[in-house]
Amino acid sequence: MFIYAPSYLEPDCHAMKTIEDLKHYFERDLKAQLNSLEAKRLQVVNRYSFKPYKRFLKIAGLLCVASIVLAINLPETFRLAPIVIPVCIVIAIVHPLVILYKRSTHFERVNKECKESIVPKLLKFIDPEMSYHPEKGMAREDFNNCSLFTRKQLSSYLSDDLIEYKVGDTSIQIAHVVASVPGNKSKGQSSGSYEVFSGLFTRTHYPIGSQADIIVKKDARNNMLANAGKAVFGDALGGLIDTVVTKVEALNITGDLVKFDDLDFEAQFNVYCSEPDTAKRILHDKVRKVVTAYAKQNNQDVHFSFTSNHLNIAFWCSKYFEWETNDSFLDFEKFKAFLFPLLLSVDLVNTLVQEKR
Repeated sequence: MFIYAPSYLEPDCHAMKTIEDLKHYFERDLKAQLNSLEAKRLQVVNRYSFKPYKRFLKIAGLLCVASIVLAINLPETFRLAPIVIPVCIVIAIVHPLVILYKRSTHFERVNKECKESIVPKLLKFIDPEMSYHPEKGMAREDFNNCSLFTRKQLSSYLSDDLIEYKVGDTSIQIAHVVASVPGNKSKGQSSGSYEVFSGLFTRTHYPIGSQADIIVKKDARNNMLANAGKAVFGDALGGLIDTVVTKVEALNITGDLVKFDDLDFEAQFNVYCSEPDTAKRILHDKVRKVVTAYAKQNNQDVHFSFTSNHLNIAFWCSKYFEWETNDSFLDFEKFKAFLFPLLLSVDLVNTLVQEKR
């Protein structure tokens, strides 16, 4: 049973719960624990407050002015007075860093407690079969095998917040992933690393009856950079920008660009596969309708692929279930913001699994 049913899904596709159901559960079953977490958050914030630091800045300012006045008017008696100035400057720089470090370190414990106590209950409410492992993640090789972002060796890879559940007999994994690759100076990139993906990554077994890979990417011509370029240079260069962006996108992808007799779908996605007939069989009318409506309703980039008998979905978003010290644990809207990208990923993968042919 799922909490959120986007309008691109058929009315009977899920036994649905509503956001109001979630809010009621939030108020009825989680409020006592959330009050405890909120008290601990406020304790950390108040203990490592910047109010004493602000008072120090005022006092330090007066001391610096006084040391200058004394050094000018009584140079023999107060010749060492100017030393006060660099000392105050050092303290003014170091003190807030110490406060932030201590606040962050102590708040990590509160955040961890929330992940261990509240988040599993929320996920169980969405689907009783969901299990949550905050310290575990998706294997690096599983991400590499999706063939969505790069054929290079990753320079860094981080994955955690693993969620596991089933649709029928199909096991599904969702995890937070941040992956980077070495920069390429020939492409104008720095010699350091650059991020190729940060968001939710989903993987599930999905045999397609072929060894061919199917890569489905949100059309790069619709991304923010391409649209900004067309807005600046006008329609005259729009076609050239579209062509360049599409060719750059295809550099890291094997397979040919597959054409469908579906203008709405092709306006949102580019499909690459060495076997066009296989791509058209897997991406049949119902699947194209779902992912097209999904892309129109959501601004986040989403890419998916069928590789090595697996379906992979990559959903760009910020890290979920990570509170900041200014985020109240009693704020229901914050929980909704964390859950929304997860629920979108869940609904999309479930629909694709259920529509498998």
